[in-house]
Amino acid sequence: MHTKTPPFAQLRTAYPLAHAHAPSLIWLRQMHSVGGDLPKLPSAPLALQKIWSATTQNKINNMRKKQKPVLVHTEEHNRRRRLSCNKYEKTKRGFIMRLYRNMKSRVDGVQAAKYHLYRGLGILEKEKFYQWANCQPEFHSLFCEYEASGYERRLAPSVDRIDSSVGYEIDNMEFVTMSENSRRGTISRFNKN
Repeated sequence: MHTKTPPFAQLRTAYPLAHAHAPSLIWLRQMHSVGGDLPKLPSAPLALQKIWSATTQNKINNMRKKQKPVLVHTEEHNRRRRLSCNKYEKTKRGFIMRLYRNMKSRVDGVQAAKYHLYRGLGILEKEKFYQWANCQPEFHSLFCEYEASGYERRLAPSVDRIDSSVGYEIDNMEFVTMSENSRRGTISRFNKN
């Protein structure tokens, strides 16, 4: 059985001082991994450049063959995808999960626009929040109203921090509608100024 000599082994045999060009070869390899053009090595002999070009071109061609085609989604596909994603979030369990994820993203600074309002504030553990939310009769009544309205955003249950200078702690949270929480936030900001 014939074994093919690896390309870089060919470089070493064709050009014994290939190790002197190792930094250049590493740079070329990195450059080709991001799709750049292959520059010529001025100090390397033509044999080295030919082997390098052929090897690199083969790698690029193989990578192109393995790439998956880009899918262009239609409006209908996007609509169906949103509906399937939103299905779980329209259950009580899914809704509580989304509430916690949004709270965590504000505290962690993922929502950069609101981070100044939450910087340095604490948040209770996920399981404790789930437990607390499921034990709140306000959440269940607000969620039923939210469902009955056809999921109107303004009627969605929302966690309000009673004291905005304190984080999401059990003693500092209550469920209100989204519109009520927004109204309270506006009043609180207005009173600060």
